Amino acid sequence: MPDSIHFQWQNEVLLSTIYPLREMKLRDFLVHFKEIDLWAENKDMSSDKLEDRIKTYRVKQAQVVKDMVETFYKRQGYFLGMEIRSAYSEKFKTLDEDVLTRIENLHGAFATYLPNYKNTRREKIFVAGRLLAWEKYRKQVVNDVAHQKLRVERVPEANKPKEEEKLEYLESVVLPMVDEEYRLLNSFVSSYNKVEVRKQGLEKSRGKLQTRKEELRTRIKAQRKKIKPVETRFEEIQDMITRIKTPPNIEVVKQYFSLENVSNQIREVFRVADEKLLSSFNNLHKALNLILNRTKDNAVKLVYIRTEMDTMNRIREKIEREIDSLADRLDTLSTDSPQRANLESALGKARDMKLKAVMAELKKLGDLKAALENSRLTKEELSKALKEKEDEFNEVQGALSQMKNELKELDDELEPINRELAIPEKENLVRFAPEKPITVNDIVMDEVEVYKNSLASMDHHELLEEVVTRFLDEPERYPLWLQYMVIHFSGMRYASAHGSWADPVDLLINLRTDEIEKDFRIKDDDAIQVLCEKKLEYYDPSSEKPSDPDDQPPGFAKSKDPEDREKIEGYVKKLRSDFPYQRRRALFDLSLDEDKYEVEAMRPSDVLEALKFYRFREKDPLPDWMWKEIVQLTDLRVEEVKDPKWEKLTPKEIEERNSSKWGKYREMMNDWKEEHLTGWRKEHDQTGQLIVTRAVCNEVAELIQHLRGHTGAAGLTSKSDWYIGEERKYDQNSQEQADGLRPYFVKSKKVKDFSVGASILWLLFVRRFPDQWRIATPLKTRDGDELIPDKYIRTKPGVGEWSYHQSSFVMRKRSFKRDKDDKHLAKETQFLRWIHEATVAEVAETAEGTVVLTFETALPYEDRRLSTIGVFKRYPNDLLSDMGEDAYNPTFVGFVPEAQIPMDAMEHMLDWNAILGRDIMTAEELEKYRDTHIRRKAKD
Repeated sequence: MPDSIHFQWQNEVLLSTIYPLREMKLRDFLVHFKEIDLWAENKDMSSDKLEDRIKTYRVKQAQVVKDMVETFYKRQGYFLGMEIRSAYSEKFKTLDEDVLTRIENLHGAFATYLPNYKNTRREKIFVAGRLLAWEKYRKQVVNDVAHQKLRVERVPEANKPKEEEKLEYLESVVLPMVDEEYRLLNSFVSSYNKVEVRKQGLEKSRGKLQTRKEELRTRIKAQRKKIKPVETRFEEIQDMITRIKTPPNIEVVKQYFSLENVSNQIREVFRVADEKLLSSFNNLHKALNLILNRTKDNAVKLVYIRTEMDTMNRIREKIEREIDSLADRLDTLSTDSPQRANLESALGKARDMKLKAVMAELKKLGDLKAALENSRLTKEELSKALKEKEDEFNEVQGALSQMKNELKELDDELEPINRELAIPEKENLVRFAPEKPITVNDIVMDEVEVYKNSLASMDHHELLEEVVTRFLDEPERYPLWLQYMVIHFSGMRYASAHGSWADPVDLLINLRTDEIEKDFRIKDDDAIQVLCEKKLEYYDPSSEKPSDPDDQPPGFAKSKDPEDREKIEGYVKKLRSDFPYQRRRALFDLSLDEDKYEVEAMRPSDVLEALKFYRFREKDPLPDWMWKEIVQLTDLRVEEVKDPKWEKLTPKEIEERNSSKWGKYREMMNDWKEEHLTGWRKEHDQTGQLIVTRAVCNEVAELIQHLRGHTGAAGLTSKSDWYIGEERKYDQNSQEQADGLRPYFVKSKKVKDFSVGASILWLLFVRRFPDQWRIATPLKTRDGDELIPDKYIRTKPGVGEWSYHQSSFVMRKRSFKRDKDDKHLAKETQFLRWIHEATVAEVAETAEGTVVLTFETALPYEDRRLSTIGVFKRYPNDLLSDMGEDAYNPTFVGFVPEAQIPMDAMEHMLDWNAILGRDIMTAEELEKYRDTHIRRKAKD
């Protein structure tokens, strides 16, 4: 804070209460104009320089993405974790168990539900839902703190320590814990915003890959199924050829099947532990051993062998189906799934143990079958059979080779997809791969982001230095009104200026009038007679003048004002009256006029000092509640406010205000505030000083017009009439403007309509009838545009269509079905109102395209926590569109050239030494600056 306070935002308490978003809006001003400058500097960048910048940009963006993803997973890991106590014990000396339980329950909800979402948007909505729930809880805690503060104020002194201890606990333990979790939740939601686009892109990409994978797997499965019988047949033929060429030894084969229990051999070779399968092998051996030893006819033996082979093939097919099922299930699992190991083990056993054991048994059965069959054939029959099998082998081999090639092509396509899908999400999100070529626009927007980040750590004074430096470096670039508004209104709260200021002169006159009344009550008629004679020395030209040179007449006696001179003549006559009452009355009224004249001649600072006298006088000082209200509504707040609750009377002060003791002062204050409810408007127009502590959209625009030399119009409704009136005056007077500017009021259709200093006015249909300050009355611009365009007017509106009515106001009606099955028609009526006003500060090109910078408030329906005053960035497409008939929200533009700028106000309010609280210019330099950049403009 500067040593000497000149403006209300230099008082730290007022800064925090009147300007809740001061730093944000100063940053916005700096960033928005920096965007314009950076584009102008870089838009024509050479190709060589651009190529170098792109390389740097890629490296930087890769790191940005990495940091962004790391933050996201860090926050996600925190909320999925349940070790809350230890985390909070590191941050807080004392923990509140109820809050801790709530936090643990919050984390439990995250751990239960968040992992089940497979869609980023649903995840984000879930997280946002938890944030809203926590905001509700936090609001409850904040209310508990507020209620406890009231309780501390109201309880008897004996109970205060206990209640203060409870308040201290709420403020130092409960609320900080709640705020910490709130901060982390906000950070988590913010991190979702940052990774959402990448996550959604990744989901979309992985979704496509997964779909293609499923398509390929289906085709591969079908191909393998198609190959399986061909492959089996190929192996069978291959075995047949081998058996013809090298017949199996029937005795060796018989010897194998003579073993009725082969469990140990199978376990030893194939490590099979499936007792049911081993039992099947043993039963086969028992049956075959019996047939081979007791049956003489080989044909009978062959029939039985074929039957057993069919049985064994069914067992093989069952195992193959088991293998396919296990493989399918394995494909659906992630690489880190806990079930994966068990499935892989089961698949290995089925494929490498059970299936191989069955295939070995089938081979032995085939050897036995071939030995019996071939023993019945002649040499010529064997040669013929060999030739047939070799021909079939070549045919099947060709078909199998073709099928396997097709399968390989499918496998080759699937392999990179599996590799890509196996990459963890985090690693995928980190990989930076721009979806489109990097342009100079991207480079500039990145520089804007760098600049924005450089401002993030700056405090209010540092940001103010940046703003002032910008104004001093390019004083001709920024209109004086914009400099004034940026310095003194940026970040100010959104609320009506009505009732935020009252004239201290009037209050001082009232207080002094009260003093005069008290004084006259104790004066008898003789004293009045003497005083009347004394007054006549000052006011009656025929009376003898005071001989004492120090005895100077009151200022009122020297007034040259005709009205005052007329009053004085009347007073002189009445002061000579023979009637004591008339003399008393004349003397009293004269004293009031003398006092009023004296007060009105005072400098503003002297008026405030005079009010302080009443506050601090020994006898009958002003009560606390009254002084608090006086400070609220005058410039006394600049130095007097020390308490953040400066605008609110305490319960004790309210009780005191309402007591009969202060009835006279209460009535005086009520009358004073009522008389000056809207007085800020006239006062600012006349003086140009910073007198309000809040403002809404049209009031901000009116303050700007005062600084541009225009009284303007009050309220939104009258703005269009005022601009149209100024346009007509110009036409009637045939005025000539040196710069070619002229007043206008138009329906916005092109960017050129948005002249610097112009008002942008928005319309909107609402359901409630608007008040007189906002209602839209029919009009027609000089270009023939009306409030409702012809394209929306219908002669015979159908169901669901609007019919428009324009008289002293504009309304529309329609009948519609609430849903398609509803047989009854509902009715709706809406009224047109002016919804918002902004003032154009700049129109320029940026890396985003053309932008229109405005000075305004946030829109009324936006978040009230962000409803503040300052520079905003708008886009022509939004300003030039009427948003369609149902959402009708068009803009009109009114403009008048600058008139006589209030020079004295600008010199005072743009005193850079006072603004920065230190001498950045000598007195001579400041004078030269004022001559060049303020006084010259005021004369122009």
